[in-house]
Amino acid sequence: MNSSVTLFTSERIHCIFCGQEVIPDLNDENGVLDHCAHTQIISHSEGIEYISEGLEKLLAEMGFNTDDGFLSRDDDEDFDQWEVLEDLEIPNSLLVTRGSGTPGDIEVNVYFALADS
Repeated sequence: MNSSVTLFTSERIHCIFCGQEVIPDLNDENGVLDHCAHTQIISHSEGIEYISEGLEKLLAEMGFNTDDGFLSRDDDEDFDQWEVLEDLEIPNSLLVTRGSGTPGDIEVNVYFALADS
């Protein structure tokens, strides 16, 4: 992977390439998770909210599947899904992790990449 950043905030996350809001402010009860053409995956400890066809295909080639809304291996071997995402080699990409830093907070991960990468 090219780069990653961890944010300890409840604020919105926007795509670094097109500026579209992808993750709303945690305090916005009407906020909706969204994705743009650059969003590869939106995931958290409770599952995968969105995954692009391209990333799903790449993960399948690596022996992973997302059929049940979670990242799992075809061979049932143990792994850390966050490490899998961090170790992906996608050019022109950024993995953004958001958490407030408080116990019990749900950490959200958004992987952005240029659409043609």
